[in-house]
Amino acid sequence: MLDIPLLFETGADQDCNMVVVVTAPFAVRLRRVMRRRSLSETQARQLLARQMNDRDRNRRADHLLRNGLSRGHTARQLKRLISTLENTR
Repeated sequence: MLDIPLLFETGADQDCNMVVVVTAPFAVRLRRVMRRRSLSETQARQLLARQMNDRDRNRRADHLLRNGLSRGHTARQLKRLISTLENTR
């Protein structure tokens, strides 16, 4: 398992058997980046602008988990994904 924020931008997805994208609304990501890196809103927006847009990134994913609502919602999606993967072995 890899956690690579710029997976597609670096071409590292070519080395993966499957890609699960975890996505959150832009406002949530913006707040998280500002808090995690102690950036201003302008700096955080510039950093996020260098990333692939959501539509293209989500389209390239094998599986998509939507984050940003609640931890419980994210956990339920993850459990469903794990169950699906276990049943396809």
